Amino acid sequence: MFLSILTVLIMCFWILSLGYHIYHLPRMPRVDIQKEKVGHEPLVSVIIAAKDEGDHIQKTIYSLLKQHYSNLEIILVNDRSVDHTQEMINGFTGDPRIKAIHVCSLPIGWMGKNHALYQG
Repeated sequence: MFLSILTVLIMCFWILSLGYHIYHLPRMPRVDIQKEKVGHEPLVSVIIAAKDEGDHIQKTIYSLLKQHYSNLEIILVNDRSVDHTQEMINGFTGDPRIKAIHVCSLPIGWMGKNHALYQG
């Protein structure tokens, strides 16, 4: 019996609380969200280390160049490729957003991709 009365009281409390908030919701002041315009966007650098990726690197670069972010820098690191990766990367160096780095040798103690990303 006691639990039934307590349950009914709790339900009444929640119903009244809900009604109160629904009634007062339109009276709450509206908060206008304004996106603050920043003078410039921060620089975002994308570093791509590629070794023997001549068949795929062009599609990746074109995909990055389609981004709408205005302050994007793409750093392409050719990591000792023996295919046509270097030629593909050099074909994009006319774009001011792209920087090309060519790694010819691997220093002692370095792993390939780690060194290429470090160079980037």
